[in-house]
Order: sequence, then structure tokens, then C-alpha cells
Amino acid sequence: MVTIDDEKRPLLYAPEDSQEYVPIPFKDDEKSAGFHDAAELDAEAAAAAARAAATVSTRWFRRRRSVRQRRRCNCLKALSLHLTGLALLVLIAYFWFYNRVHPPEPEPAPLATVSLDAPLELPCMRCFNYHQQGAEPRFPPESVTYPLDFGRDHPLVISQTVSHGYGDDHDHDHHHDHDHDHDHDHKGHNRKETDGAPGKWRNVHINGDVVFRSVATAAGAQAKKEPSIDIETLVNDQRIHVDIRFDPSTQSLTVHAHDRLWDDDDDPENDPHPGWPGGVPCLVVRVTVWVPATEARLQALWLDVVHLGVQLVDDLDLRVDEAVGLTTVVGSVNAARSLNASDVSLYHPLRIPSWSANNACTRARLVAIAASYRFTAPAVAVHTTSGHITGPWSLQSRLDIASVSGNEDVAVAVIPTAAASSADGGHNGDEHGAASLTLKTVSGNVRFLDVAAAVDPAVNDDTATAAARLTIATASGNIWGRTAFVDAARIHSVSGRVNVALEPVRGASPNGVAMLETSTTSGTTRVEVLGGRTADGNDDGNNNNNINNNEVPLNWLQSHHKSVSGSIELHYPASWVGHIHLESTARARLTVAGKDVRVLPGRRPWWPPVGRKLEAVKGGEGENALASNVTANTVSGSISLSFPE
Repeated sequence: MVTIDDEKRPLLYAPEDSQEYVPIPFKDDEKSAGFHDAAELDAEAAAAAARAAATVSTRWFRRRRSVRQRRRCNCLKALSLHLTGLALLVLIAYFWFYNRVHPPEPEPAPLATVSLDAPLELPCMRCFNYHQQGAEPRFPPESVTYPLDFGRDHPLVISQTVSHGYGDDHDHDHHHDHDHDHDHDHKGHNRKETDGAPGKWRNVHINGDVVFRSVATAAGAQAKKEPSIDIETLVNDQRIHVDIRFDPSTQSLTVHAHDRLWDDDDDPENDPHPGWPGGVPCLVVRVTVWVPATEARLQALWLDVVHLGVQLVDDLDLRVDEAVGLTTVVGSVNAARSLNASDVSLYHPLRIPSWSANNACTRARLVAIAASYRFTAPAVAVHTTSGHITGPWSLQSRLDIASVSGNEDVAVAVIPTAAASSADGGHNGDEHGAASLTLKTVSGNVRFLDVAAAVDPAVNDDTATAAARLTIATASGNIWGRTAFVDAARIHSVSGRVNVALEPVRGASPNGVAMLETSTTSGTTRVEVLGGRTADGNDDGNNNNNINNNEVPLNWLQSHHKSVSGSIELHYPASWVGHIHLESTARARLTVAGKDVRVLPGRRPWWPPVGRKLEAVKGGEGENALASNVTANTVSGSISLSFPE
């Protein structure tokens, strides 16, 4: 065998091409067994690494494909939800636009079916059909009269109460009249369900009115009526018991009735309407307070009733020196009410938004009211639960009008009055001499109007004034109206719309600054600020009289408007000067337009994408030229501010 020295063997790699020098023998060399090439090992390692990388890449691509599939499914679900939400938004926008273009007209309260000057009648067919269908009961009305004294030392208190479960009483009449307030033992007995006799309770339908009217309009048998109080009752079941008590020393009247009867099924005599279950027992009560024809006065007037309404006839001339409280649960309270119930124009003089200064019928009606009707008191509180409140009300010191769940709405017009004369002790306003107007309701609508802004100024030039503090609040009701204010105006609604026109008056506020605040949650807000007025001050603190209508720069008004999802539309007069701050959390539209309005540079940032602000100024140069301030904040609603010429 021929051998070759290791030094003379041929090399597959040059020493400079490989970091490791490995001699490779020929294939036919027996000594070559067990020898490996380094490049071959590197190739095998590279192949293994490539296979591992391919495996990792394959797994990664599979995972990416799974993620994409899940994302595609989630996108489809999100798209369906977004389309549903968009459809709901379009539907909401459609109804919002429709209601904005066609706002619902507040309907007036229902008219009474019986004139206040007519004899008592049963209110409905169910009362007529109590005995049998088509048969009218033959129970004539009953009445009682008590004399009244009017003067600065004489109060008047009227109350109506009810109780449950009065039984049969055939031994006495259903009236119990007393000249003095003392206890009275009822004759008869109370029927209870525990007596063992089969039967049922029947609820008594009670309604009626407390009427304040002048003796000057008395006619017929009442032609020479003296100041007194009449109580008339009408029933369709003689078992309906009415207890009337009057105390002449305090002039306190109490009308007490039982609101249900017990009928025995085994006693036909106690079942007044066999074969006709649609009828109900009814009680009608009318309390008429006859007031002197002119300049009648009372120390105080308190009225607290459950089922009765309150009617202040338009011929009334009554001044109360201390306070007036009118409270009813079911009934309504109407001021300047016409005796003739069919006269709609007289019964409903107040309708918003049809009321305006250019309405000739409104001016004529208010002039007629000012000439024949006066019902004034330093403090007036009118509250009702389910009734409505209408009519003109005078404002001297405090006027508080409230409703819980009015069946229609709360419609009030304020007739400003001058300060009380020195004979009244100079009492006008609170301790700071400021008049306060409060209108509140839960589910009803609020409509108000400043009468001085609707009639000829010559008619009310001696009584012109403005509410210093104005507070209006609703939960689900809407707010319409126009009035003037001096110190502060606060308007709040949760879900109702706000559409008001307010006129700030300068001069009566101690610091010379007027505050205007509006806030809503989901309702829209539209506020029109009329040109500011000034009032000539005097030394007695009542410097809100003698209003000068000359327009002056409106540089004393601090305004704050807030909303969550409702839009805000503001219209300020051209005479307004001051700073403007508009802000939205969800980048809603913010607009401001008007002459001499300068948007501050760099105050409309487009980043970050959440939220938007707009700041501007309006007005000329000067030390006090920019004293006013308007701030509007909303979460998702738009804000629009304009200064029309």
C-alpha cells in the first residue's frame, strides 16, 4: 500500500479560509474512519436552526391568524352595536328636531262647568246616577252664613278636613253649625267592617271652591249683601255628614266631612242605588267670602283645604297686612277669575308663549285687571299638590308658588307693586329690602311673565319694580317666561326645556352685580338676555323704583349656564361687554357670533382630542369695560352664543 505523508496530503480548505485546520483523508484511506468536516457540522446546525425558526414562524403565523379571526368577529359585533346606537341617535335627533320646530303648546287648565254665581249643582253624571240611572236626587242645597269683620286687626282662617269611616246617622241633619268652636258629640254610630254584617265602603266624591268676591257684584237675593262668609253644601245621600264650625273671636272656619260611607248588602234601605253600581255618593261645598267693595283689609289670611279649589274673583279689592297662605291638595288656585265660567278670555288671561308685549288682548286684559282687581300682601305663599295655579299675583316682599304634580301646569304672571306705604310700617322685601319670587314644581310646567313688560308703561309707572331674587325649578316640566330681576336669577330643570327672556336691572343690588344661573341635565336651554336697565337709587333702600329705560352698557352681569346633554342657546344684547368662556367635555360645537367679539388666539386647541374650549372678549377699552362675564359648560351638548344688533 502506498502511503503519503500527512504534510503532503491535499487540503480541501486553505488555512486562510477556515479558522480551524482539519486534515481530511481520502475516502480510500483506511485511517479516515471517525474524521468529520467542520463545514458539514455547521451546515447541519444551520439546517436545525432553520427548521426551528420555521416552526416558530409557523406557530406565530397561526397565532396571528387566530387573533385576526377573533378581531374580525369582534369587529362585526361592534359594528352591529354601533349601527344600533346610530339608529337610536338618529331617532332621538328626529324627535328633538320635530319638537324644536313644533314645540308643544301648553294647554290651559280645564274650565269649570258651573258659574261661581249660579246655584250649586252636582259635578258629574256619576253623581246624578247615584240612585238609579237617569234619576236626579231631590236633596236641595243647604247653606249657613256667618258675619265677618274686616280690618287691620282681624285675621281669617279657613280649613277643610276629612276623616274615614262614618256610618249611618238618621237621627240628625248632616249639618252641624256652631257659633263657637267646641267639641260636638256625633249622634248615631260608626259602622265598622268588624260588625260582622256584609257590606262595603263607598268613597264620597268631594269637590267645590272657596270663593273671594266683592259685595259690589252681588245681585238678586244677595243685592244688599254685607261682609260675611257663606257655606253652601249639596249632597246626593243624606248620610253624608258635614260638620261646620266657626269661631267668631278668631274668625276661624272649619269644614269637616267624611269621605266614605258604609253600605250594608243585607239592608236595602241603606243601599241608595240598587241595580246601578256606576254611581257614587257626592258632596259639593262652596265657601263664599264676601269682601267689602273697596279697600278691604285683613291682618292675615290662611287657607288650608283638601278637595276645594280657591277662586279669587276679578272684582276683588283686598289688602292683607302680614301674610297670605293658600294651600290645597286636589283643588286649583285661580287669581282674577271671572264669575262667568264660559268666558274663556277672562278665565284664562295668562297663556305662555302667546303672551307678549305686542299682544293687544294681553294688554287690554291686564289694564282691566289693574283697574278692578287688587289682592296684595307682603308675603304670599300658594301651594298645591295636584291642582294648577293661574292668574296675576302681586309681589311686594315674597311670592312663593309651588306645585307637586299639577294636572296641567303652573302658570303665573307677576304684577309688581310699589313699596308698602308708611302706614304699613314700610315693610317691603326682606331684611335687605329685596323682593323674592320663587316658582317650583315637580312634574308641571312653569310659565311666568312680568306684567310691567307686557302693558303700557304709563299704566304701571307708579308700581313698576322688579324681583330682586328669582328662583325657578322643575324636575320634568318645561319653563317659559319673561321677567326682570335685580340681584340674582336661578333657573333649574332636570329633563324639561328652558325658554326664558330675562332683563337685568342695576341699582338695587348691594354690590352692583347681578347673577344669572341656568342648569339642565337633559333639557335644552334657550336664554335671551334683554338690554339692561338702571334704577334710580334713594335713601330708603327701595331703589328699584323709577326705572330708567335708557340702554346702558351691560357690564355688571355674571352669567353661568350648565348642561349635561342638552344644548345651550344664548342671546345677549349688543350692549353687553365682558369675557366669554365656553367649554365642552366631548368636543361639542361651540359658536360665538356678534359685533366687536374677538376670539383670543390659541384658545381653541385641537389637541388633546377630548374637550374643547373657546374664550373671547367683547367690548371696548377702559377700566371697567370688561366687568361682565358669561360661562357656559356642557358635556355633550352644543353651545351657541350670539349678540344680535
